[in-house]
Amino acid sequence: MLGAESAEDDRYPMTVTDSAGREVTIPVPVPRAVVLNTDAAEAITILGASNRIVGLAEGIKETYEFYRLKDRPSVGTWTDIDYEMIGEIAYNGSQIMTPDIIVVGYVYPGKPNGVDAVSKSLESIEGLSVLGFDFYKEENLSRELSLMGLILGTEDRAKEVLDWYDEKAVEVESAVVDLDRPRVYLESGSSTGVGELTTFGAQSGSAMLLEKARGENVVKEEMAYPKVDWEWVVSQNPDVIIKTDYLKASDGLPGWSASSSEDADKLEEKLDELLSRPGARKISAVENGRVYIVKAQSLFGMDSVFGLQLLAEILHPGIELDAEEVYGEYLEFMGLEEQEGRIFVYPAM
Repeated sequence: MLGAESAEDDRYPMTVTDSAGREVTIPVPVPRAVVLNTDAAEAITILGASNRIVGLAEGIKETYEFYRLKDRPSVGTWTDIDYEMIGEIAYNGSQIMTPDIIVVGYVYPGKPNGVDAVSKSLESIEGLSVLGFDFYKEENLSRELSLMGLILGTEDRAKEVLDWYDEKAVEVESAVVDLDRPRVYLESGSSTGVGELTTFGAQSGSAMLLEKARGENVVKEEMAYPKVDWEWVVSQNPDVIIKTDYLKASDGLPGWSASSSEDADKLEEKLDELLSRPGARKISAVENGRVYIVKAQSLFGMDSVFGLQLLAEILHPGIELDAEEVYGEYLEFMGLEEQEGRIFVYPAM
């Protein structure tokens, strides 16, 4: 139940414009939220409001950062949403729904799990506010987190987090400003076969981080995820090769375990596959031992400023930054304890 003070909050009804350009009216303060992906869960958690999450996509529960949410009801997966369960959560056993709940999903225009499709599937539930935010695109993080802070009434917390994020980004900018730009090939771990490799173009968040870390992306396309073949990569002769990967740690904790032979074996296998490709030995990055596997999750979302610092350390050995310290500060914002012996780059720098 809403308290009298909350019910009389003169900011409501509140109309906001989400990242899909949709105007959404939120009638009353929001003590309940359903999140359809890990990025939305991360944003609400870092704002200190994880206790308001009353339903979530199943995969979120498998992530260490959200282990406290394991007892919350599941609403399907992020690609196969259980709308009936969302309805049950919204009504909460009553015949009349109190309009104090939001559903937060990806923008994903034209996709069946995008906000337009989700909103249409839930339109029969009057008073349910459906919002489209991504929370993984570095260029939109400030606006989206500020707006979510406004919706949840946690504006001060949003400002604190964003001030920290900006401070750590400026640290990188200042440290690399006069350094040479190594030429970098970024490859996605989703790539299959050397004939069709997924890379990161200028519109991708990872490429934007690479630019801020003062690296030159050998891929010049504007589109977010262009395809190339390995022969083209060899012809570009990059100074550094970075492959992002979603490989889960054997112990389920963030990053990978520095002491786990299972993690090391899997990472070494991925590295060997890359190094054994035709013509790889001719590439400057391979000749100089500058080929790395990087934990993909560190390059997007609220901890992407940690990923930015990692990239700067990879590209500019000896630079005076402390990415590990930044990650510890991120965990503190998330209400999590720092774990010993974690790595996010392989081989270790």
